[in-house]
Amino acid sequence: MPPLLVLIVAVLATTYAGPIVRFATAPAVAIAFWRLALVLPVTGALAVREGSGEPGAGSRTSRLTLLPAPRSLLPLMTLSGLLLALHFWSWIASLRFTTVASSVVLVSLKPVFAWGIAALWLREHPGRAERWGIVLAVLGASLIGLGDARLSLGALSGDALALCGAVTGAGYYVIGRRVRQTVGIWRYATVVYAVAAAALALFALARTTPLVGFARRDWAGPCSSGTPE
Repeated sequence: MPPLLVLIVAVLATTYAGPIVRFATAPAVAIAFWRLALVLPVTGALAVREGSGEPGAGSRTSRLTLLPAPRSLLPLMTLSGLLLALHFWSWIASLRFTTVASSVVLVSLKPVFAWGIAALWLREHPGRAERWGIVLAVLGASLIGLGDARLSLGALSGDALALCGAVTGAGYYVIGRRVRQTVGIWRYATVVYAVAAAALALFALARTTPLVGFARRDWAGPCSSGTPE
């Protein structure tokens, strides 16, 4: 598939994700769980195909390198899965409190935090243009936060959840950059998604939050309500 087409599809999917989640009646943890669980069969099938000899997208490693994943990387992949679970839960929960626009803009700061983590851990530093982009992104996020702070503390807490989603999502991306030096993309995604889904299921069990059996939305009622369960 052409990279430009992939980019367009990804942007459209990201654009519509916020409003769709906002209209959902299910708790945030349930939405996050099913977001990961439903895609696992797809990534699993692609991981099997990848293991048969086809490297992951963007991977320059050989078949021998991809099989099997080094055990020394399993702790990093587990941490990445936990960060991904927290990323989805915190971002989805943020939509219960703040506007879709604020939430999406703030969680989209992932690249800014990813650069910071990569600089500290992988010793990778952004170029001049990228540094200016980071400055502008941070200024824009600050203006959103100040505006929501004047509206209500609830909106500000929603912004904080969205920022948490940005930081944890950035950690997931940077760990992936490190692990993918020796592990194919689909194998990495399958392991990480499975860990994240399991973590969310355990969290829902601990909170006695149901993962199925949700009522329909009453369209005559308010646009959204609820707590970040």
